[in-house]
Amino acid sequence: LQIIKSPEMISVPRETMDKLLSGESKLKKRILSEEKIEEFFRREGAVVLVEPGMGADTMDKGTVRVNDRQPITPDDPIPLPHLVMAAEHYNRLMRLMEMGYEVKMDVEIRNEFYNDDLKDYNLIAELPGSDLQDEIVMIGAHLDAKSAATGATDNAAGSAVVMEAMRILKAIGAKPRRTIRAALWGAEECGHLGSLGYVGQHFYDWQKKIKLPEYDKFYVYFNVDWYGRFRGIYLQGNDLARPIFEAWMKPFHDLGMTYLVPGNTGGTDHMSFLKCGLPGFQFIQDDLEFFTKTFHTNMDVYDRLVPEDLMQAATILAAFAYNAATREGKFPPPTPIDNGRRWHK
Repeated sequence: LQIIKSPEMISVPRETMDKLLSGESKLKKRILSEEKIEEFFRREGAVVLVEPGMGADTMDKGTVRVNDRQPITPDDPIPLPHLVMAAEHYNRLMRLMEMGYEVKMDVEIRNEFYNDDLKDYNLIAELPGSDLQDEIVMIGAHLDAKSAATGATDNAAGSAVVMEAMRILKAIGAKPRRTIRAALWGAEECGHLGSLGYVGQHFYDWQKKIKLPEYDKFYVYFNVDWYGRFRGIYLQGNDLARPIFEAWMKPFHDLGMTYLVPGNTGGTDHMSFLKCGLPGFQFIQDDLEFFTKTFHTNMDVYDRLVPEDLMQAATILAAFAYNAATREGKFPPPTPIDNGRRWHK
């Protein structure tokens, strides 16, 4: 296993980020809308914004979801403080105000802006190939996380699965024909900036819209961005990949790996490859408590992980990477896609 000694540094100015995401007008509209909303509240004299949580199923045990609203730098104006209150408490306050009672709140917020290093980093490692070593099979997961907790399920689990898959391949003495490269992406939570930057440095110039020399050497990318057991894979509209994945999945049917979904899924780093016509795929995984408890919340901690599920995922990922690295012929290119949604079993 060869580890590139210097992590790839990703520093993407805001104007470049806008260009990378050109075409994703919904994101720009959302950010603009939030700015207008804040202007409205400031004009109305608001000093703090309070909104309800997600209800009793998640909030009664202290679960708090944290989402950044937009990129921010030390030079930006300080936004209005924004708090999330348990839905039951919020509703009670609303009822009191509707009945004419004056409600007062004491709010104390302590934040610190860490600006010693405003860059994020990609960590890259690889198993060199043999006769086709210039061709690249990639597996990856984002290493960054929201700051509410330690980011165990989103996405330390995916990063651990990628690392374990590489360890398995090295431990069994695998001899891939193509080079297998693993990436732990930085800044995924900021708009897939780590993977977008990497693709832009190696495969496709986003601003000039031209292929780089390494583009034609790229084979396929597999992404892990969840913590449940693997159940299948999204085809991203690429039906030519169906027979390939059917054959690769067959040995793992007894482990529950059986689903092939023709549609698209977005929201994570395989999109950085698909945007420029490179084949990239995301696995289907059990939801477990992802959307009900851990997704960007203070409950995203090690205790929520299921070791057996991570072992199953790492085993399948290692097999997919090896099969891709030894397969004859080119991998079928993707068809044009949109920013599809995740499919849930």
